[in-house]
Amino acid sequence: MCILKKEKICLVLAVIMMVGLFTGCSLTVGSNKENEELKIEVKVDKELPESVVNYALDKTQSDLDYFTKELGYKMVKAELLDIEQIMTGTTSEVLAINLYKIKYRFKPENPEDIQLSGDMFLTEDYLTSDGTGHGDIYIILYKKTSSEQKDWEPVCVTNEVTMTEEYFRPGIVEKYEDMYSAAAMMNYEKHIKEKNAEKDENTGK
Repeated sequence: MCILKKEKICLVLAVIMMVGLFTGCSLTVGSNKENEELKIEVKVDKELPESVVNYALDKTQSDLDYFTKELGYKMVKAELLDIEQIMTGTTSEVLAINLYKIKYRFKPENPEDIQLSGDMFLTEDYLTSDGTGHGDIYIILYKKTSSEQKDWEPVCVTNEVTMTEEYFRPGIVEKYEDMYSAAAMMNYEKHIKEKNAEKDENTGK
């Protein structure tokens, strides 16, 4: 496969934050040019396909833009710390669907000004990817190993809460063995279905 006068303001912004950041499994992520002065430092110390790193950076930049441009917080440091591949049963001779957990952290100029709500928390004055309210963040990409496709193609971004709610259920876990494999395969199938439907629409079928 998620701040108005005192209490009322905090409640409304908290809801907006959760909806804006972590609604289901999303594909559209990107950077905001106005926020490019703060560069994201890549601290990942492992070899990964460039397309995987770029997709993780896109998601990190998107969330950074959300906190700075939408919520108005000033960040003085942004780091992409890790991209960890989660083992799934979604690889065959012709297709590989990979699931990665990404970890980032943003350092606010004034940590005491961050309005925390729900399951949000700061770690050593940093706002971390797993502390933004919906657990760990995951990216899904695929590659057809039987074709000439060179780069991993993005499927979507999801999170721990969404995966637990949608894929850790009777029938689904038994079919795919675990929620990670279920999230990877079911989101891939949804992505391909939507992609084919868009292609048919563009060709007038």
